[in-house]
Amino acid sequence: MQLLIAAGNQDDINTYGNLPGTFDVGGISLSQRALRSAHLAGITHAIVMAPRDHKIVHALQHDRILKDMHLSFVHDAPALDQISTQQLAELPGLQEEFIFAPGDRVLTPAILKDLLKSPNATAMFDADNTLIAAKLTPGHIEELDLCADATTIAHNLHITRSTTKAPALLSVRTQEDAATAKEALFKTLRKPLTRSGDGLTAYLINRPISLTVSRQLIKLPVTPNHVTFLNLLLGIYAGYMLASGNFMGIAIGAFLMQLVSIFDGIDGELARMKLLQSPLGAWFDVVGDDVVRVATIAGLGISCYKLNPDPIYLWAMAAGTFGILSTVFTLYRDLKDDNNASLNSVKWFFEEEGRKPSLWQNFLIILSLILKRDTYTLILMAIAAMGYPQVALFAMIVGICIITTTHFIQKLIGLLKGDQADVALSAQEAKEMSRA
Repeated sequence: MQLLIAAGNQDDINTYGNLPGTFDVGGISLSQRALRSAHLAGITHAIVMAPRDHKIVHALQHDRILKDMHLSFVHDAPALDQISTQQLAELPGLQEEFIFAPGDRVLTPAILKDLLKSPNATAMFDADNTLIAAKLTPGHIEELDLCADATTIAHNLHITRSTTKAPALLSVRTQEDAATAKEALFKTLRKPLTRSGDGLTAYLINRPISLTVSRQLIKLPVTPNHVTFLNLLLGIYAGYMLASGNFMGIAIGAFLMQLVSIFDGIDGELARMKLLQSPLGAWFDVVGDDVVRVATIAGLGISCYKLNPDPIYLWAMAAGTFGILSTVFTLYRDLKDDNNASLNSVKWFFEEEGRKPSLWQNFLIILSLILKRDTYTLILMAIAAMGYPQVALFAMIVGICIITTTHFIQKLIGLLKGDQADVALSAQEAKEMSRA
């Protein structure tokens, strides 16, 4: 599949003071956003219509995220409001089926994936009936009139009309439009208060703070992996401070660990805002979080031993570390098999799909929502900072034991069910063979 982007020409620059495709929306230009969205959606070829020697051409050619995408440029192109011309129908290299998008629209991977799934030619509109993108053939382009309303466009092209709730929202042709589109994108970064989304503390405290920081970081050449690495170092240092064995050191370590919990959302926010998601980045985030968990329990265990040299604290620290490592080992394997690096996608025994949850299951779902990592981190670090690291340590050990035990029982039940299914299948196959 191929993406055709009409970034505009000199007439648009004269009219709007800038080429629409160059407006910065969330740290990257509209043209970069369109092509990075295409890259994430699995589109490998793109044609960009833009003036020769314009800075946007250079920026796209040197965007490392697009290094695997086959880009070509058409420099003799019409203005955005004159897009329905014979010239576009005769573009060199245009495939039999392609996705067309005006360069002043805010594209997202979700929009392009929806178009790719469509078996027929489809025009995608936003809630204001503005054309965002369309899956077309070369024969459609002559009838494409961006000034027409949604119904007329779909009727003239004889194609399906589809509507999306994605924040494409409007044509970005001024700085005010760009600011409005940026705010719309930032709103999508707020995750819902669900088991697969944000926990209670993250929703009420962490996310508002992390989004405020992300608003500033998108202006800088900072990548999500930079943030993940710095947060990992901060978490290890917080564990070192927790291991100090004195009130002030423990309090500082607890405060830093809460900062780590808050900043943990920034890398994902930057990745989604700048369209820098990658499997490597997702795994780096997950593994880094678990390293910080080990640093936390190690810090608490060492600190407790310094305050009271009883071997039980060292044994507790070792047991907690073993529980974390044994659990994440099997979880990592399952996530790798599912080609997914999000622990939020792990389903527990009380989350049965296709069935109405019982009262007991609803209670466990709500409890798992309240006691997600963001909330228990806040509670345990508050307890440690108040001078009770022993309570925080053993509370953490109890939580790890519950999770580890539940996880392995769930795995065992899954294996037994799988064996029973295999036996049933073998019996059915034997029965069919005997009939034959």
